[in-house]
Amino acid sequence: MCGGGELAGALLPEIDRLVLKRNPFVFGTGIPMFGSAPYEPRRFDLVKARPFSSGVVVEEYVARRIA
Repeated sequence: MCGGGELAGALLPEIDRLVLKRNPFVFGTGIPMFGSAPYEPRRFDLVKARPFSSGVVVEEYVARRIA
């Protein structure tokens, strides 16, 4: 989902998959991933990671099912 942290935070209960694009470069404070949503721990499991020669890594996570 694209749209920024506030949108992601508003829809957090509905998110069952995360695709994160990490770039090993630090600049400023950044934008919180889930905006100002209240803290509510959730477990996601890594299912795929694809590194690139630039250092960027694209990681895919799925929500852990609670039995």
